[in-house]
Amino acid sequence: MKKINVAIVGLGFGAEFIPIYQRHPNANMYAICQRDPKKLQTIGEAFGVEKRYSDYKELLKDPNVDAVHINSPIPDHAWMSIDALKAGKPMCSAEEGRISVDMCLSANRAAETGKRDRHTRILHRLRNDKRVNAVHRRLVQRRERLRQ
Repeated sequence: MKKINVAIVGLGFGAEFIPIYQRHPNANMYAICQRDPKKLQTIGEAFGVEKRYSDYKELLKDPNVDAVHINSPIPDHAWMSIDALKAGKPMCSAEEGRISVDMCLSANRAAETGKRDRHTRILHRLRNDKRVNAVHRRLVQRRERLRQ
């Protein structure tokens, strides 16, 4: 089985995920992305991650990136999630529960119209909103179809 090349975006809280991916047998901690070049360099050296980006759009153009884990500031999660899905990259974000329902629906549409058939993993969601739960059910169904 080919390892999945993961890119982590945002290296505040996000840096804590680097060793998790490095230890996972099916993951390759391929790239990191951080706007602050000094922080990018420091964390890249500390964890031995060679592929580094200070520009998220450039990271998305890298054909070797298989999946994106977004840990940027909360206001950036929605547009970053949507851009990842439009680029055909599965993404993971811990902050979907803090963005609007419309943004969640936009992310779902982006997943449906991306370059390849991809899905997103929602770590947190608005549990009491019927529209978000409907989106979640559709994503779970898509994930199940992709596993078959």
